Amino acid sequence: MKKRVLPVVVGLVSGWIVVFALERLNHVIYPTPAGADPFTKEDIAAIMAEIPIGAFVLLFLSWMISATVAGSVASVMSRPNWRNNVIIVGVVLSIGALVNMMMIPHPTWLIIASGIGYVPCAYFGGRLFKNKTV
Repeated sequence: MKKRVLPVVVGLVSGWIVVFALERLNHVIYPTPAGADPFTKEDIAAIMAEIPIGAFVLLFLSWMISATVAGSVASVMSRPNWRNNVIIVGVVLSIGALVNMMMIPHPTWLIIASGIGYVPCAYFGGRLFKNKTV
């Protein structure tokens, strides 16, 4: 169980750390409009409607980079079972993103692209380091 759970958990945590850092950078490049309260549903919807396409592209890239990192970490930690663990990481990240997008309105293209992109990016990250061990 340790060979299955620990790599998945550490992979997920590393992916969340990366996405948090990259999303913070995205907020520096594309700041929240002055006076908007990002903690109310109405203001969130208004903010999302005004966000430029570049911010959404950076958001998508940050999600895919985080999936790649998470897959890499899970793969390094679980060499014999790397495929299964990497797929689990990609699926969990994908589900998390879809739940997020159900709560906060996102463009349709972003929902579709992220729904398709997480598992392949995690798998790609896993393949990069499949023969490495810690």
